[in-house]
Amino acid sequence: MDISKSEIERLLLNLGVLKKGHFILTSKRHSSFYFEKFRILEQPHYASLFAQIMVSKLKTNLKVMPDLICGPATGGMILAFEVARILQLPCIYLEKKDGLFALLRGMNINPGQKVVIVDDVLTTGKSLYLAKQVINEKQGIIQGQVVLIDRRTKADQDVISVYKAAGEDYSEDKCPMCKQKIPLTDPKTGKIIKRS
Repeated sequence: MDISKSEIERLLLNLGVLKKGHFILTSKRHSSFYFEKFRILEQPHYASLFAQIMVSKLKTNLKVMPDLICGPATGGMILAFEVARILQLPCIYLEKKDGLFALLRGMNINPGQKVVIVDDVLTTGKSLYLAKQVINEKQGIIQGQVVLIDRRTKADQDVISVYKAAGEDYSEDKCPMCKQKIPLTDPKTGKIIKRS
C-alpha cells in the first residue's frame, strides 16, 4: 500500500489524531503537538487501514517475515492484532506488571521464534525497550519493530514507522510556549492546566 506522508498527515489531522497547541506529555515534558491515537483505534476501518500500511512497510523492510506479532498494552495491542490478522500470524500481548511488561494469560514466546513488535506512538522508546527485554528473556529473535507514529527527534534505523514527526519537546523551564504564556493543555482530558 503506497500512501504519501502528506496524505497520512492530512488523514491524521482530519481524524483528530494530530493536535496542535501546547501540551503536557506523559513524560511531563511540553510539546507543540500531540497524537491522540485513540481517534484511530476507536474506528476499526482506520485501525485496519494503518495496519495495512504497517504490513506493507514490514514487507518492504524485512528480509524474513516473523513467526509472531507482539503488541505492548494498550494501543499496541489493537494494532498488533490487526497486523497479525493481515499476515495470518499468531499475536501475543505484553501487559504491565509491577511497572514492567510481562507475558500474562498463558501467552508465551518460544526460543528462536522471530517476533515483530507493533506499537502505536514512539516518544521515548521505553515501551519498545521493555518489550525487547521480555522477548530477549524468552530467547525470541526480534525481527523488527514497527510503530504508527515516531515522534523522536533522534531516530534509530531499526524502527519502521508509518508517520515520522520529529518534534521537540521541552522541560517546563525551557518551554518557549510557557514563556509566551500559551495555555498548557492536558491532552487526555482536553482541559487547560492551571499553574501558579
